[in-house]
Amino acid sequence: MLGVVYMAVAGAPMRYLGINLSALAMGLTMLALLCRIMAAGQRWTDGAIMTMAGALLATALFGSQVDGAARWVSLGGLAIQPSLILLPVMLAAFSPTNP
Repeated sequence: MLGVVYMAVAGAPMRYLGINLSALAMGLTMLALLCRIMAAGQRWTDGAIMTMAGALLATALFGSQVDGAARWVSLGGLAIQPSLILLPVMLAAFSPTNP
């Protein structure tokens, strides 16, 4: 969210703010879903992490290219980078819940 605020103060185009807010919303949604899965048990958490890792691999292999990097997915004219959404969720899933 701080990045969106910084971009607004710096005068970034509204399209960029929308893209970043969309990525934030998707990331928070994925985090909420992962928390529900974690409550269901470790087996489901492992499956969710493997699914996200597979999505990242598929994006790297078959994703759209933007400035030479094939890590983007085009959704309705909006290019998103799944790693910016999924990696924080995966890190939260790997972290111990009770240290």
